[in-house]
Amino acid sequence: TTPHFKSTIYQIIGDTYSLLNNDSLSMQMYDSCLIYDSNNADVLNNVAYNITKQPNPDLKRAEKMAAKAIELEPDNTYIIDTYAWILFLLGDNFLSEFYFDKLLRIEKEQNIEPSIETLYHIGCLYLKTNRLEQAKEMWQKALNIYNENPDNFNETEIITTIQNFFNNNK
Repeated sequence: TTPHFKSTIYQIIGDTYSLLNNDSLSMQMYDSCLIYDSNNADVLNNVAYNITKQPNPDLKRAEKMAAKAIELEPDNTYIIDTYAWILFLLGDNFLSEFYFDKLLRIEKEQNIEPSIETLYHIGCLYLKTNRLEQAKEMWQKALNIYNENPDNFNETEIITTIQNFFNNNK
């Protein structure tokens, strides 16, 4: 079997574990995938994003992987979202906003609706930079998408955070 084939198998298994919310096994599979294909932008992105969800995340490692992913696929909105989110978590609000703006521009050009995660991430940036009304707007859009089809979203902590925000800021 070829390295590409092995990489693809590990990626599929990693994606499956990710869907099952088993981040530990997912990360193991993704790490194995990257042994065979260190330029797999999707896996670099998935690992980088999964790092951000860990307690005491190694954000420098996540940023490095996301930067490589964005270099490989500069217009991939999922990758842009991950990179912008990591920059936000690192405290680089200016660069984070630059990439979130790029993401929204691409999605608008392609007539793509932003994801709940993207809206949540942008709302966090707006809240941190004292733009409360814009944060509320982003988070309300996220809740509206979630309420239309809640079974399609498994990141319940994001929804809980948004709902708690609105409950505490009536």
